[in-house]
Amino acid sequence: MLSVAQVAKKLGISDGVVYGWCQSGRMPHLRLGGKSKRGCIRISETDLDTFLATCRQGPRQEEPAPAQPQSKSQKSDEFSAYYQRIMDEVARKPRRR
Repeated sequence: MLSVAQVAKKLGISDGVVYGWCQSGRMPHLRLGGKSKRGCIRISETDLDTFLATCRQGPRQEEPAPAQPQSKSQKSDEFSAYYQRIMDEVARKPRRR
């Protein structure tokens, strides 16, 4: 059985992080001592290994690169084409009198 300080040293983190995991219920542990006493926390090596396995992160998948912003000339060309389509539609529709 390992103490909080031993677990922290083994993982290279602070005691406070280990206490936080225990308090939140993320890390299985035993609290030894009487009802009115705070007692001491002990963590089995098996529970520690299991906990660490649940924390393991796989490799990140690369996200597709964001589309390159259009240049002003591309935007202008698209607008011109759109504007021309609208004007062609207007010209084809008969006028009301």
